[in-house]
Amino acid sequence: MPSTSRDLLERPDVFPQLKYAIDLALDAKEKSWGLFRVRCVDGGYQIEIPNMEPLHVQRTSDRQGYKALWGNARKPTVTTRKRRKTIADRKDNRDKLQRTYEVLCQLDSRSAFRQVNQAMAMAIRDRLRATLTAADDDELEPLVLLVEQSGNS
Repeated sequence: MPSTSRDLLERPDVFPQLKYAIDLALDAKEKSWGLFRVRCVDGGYQIEIPNMEPLHVQRTSDRQGYKALWGNARKPTVTTRKRRKTIADRKDNRDKLQRTYEVLCQLDSRSAFRQVNQAMAMAIRDRLRATLTAADDDELEPLVLLVEQSGNS
């Protein structure tokens, strides 16, 4: 068995297991077996990855909101942000509403942490894209964007 988390994350058979653990944490379900364990801790879920800090996953008060934090960090490394804007529709001469969901992923200088952050952000993005639709005729289809930003922002 590999000894470092970098070795683990570079194995092609590990990413499906990590994706499964991320999906379980986002679905608020536990998993006590395998390489990546998911446990309920203080109302949120944490993914335990060998040789790394636990990744805490929480839903925010907004139904489509998520955030993920490493260990005891106060600032999330993956979070969602919802925005709304009004767009003028020239065909109908009416204003239409468009919701935009941004999945913000902090860049990390540590390769293994960056890969897990990106996997988490992509899972949240895919989940939002699959569930969001326009609420009524005066609304455009919602946009879901993945945004990577430096840790200093």
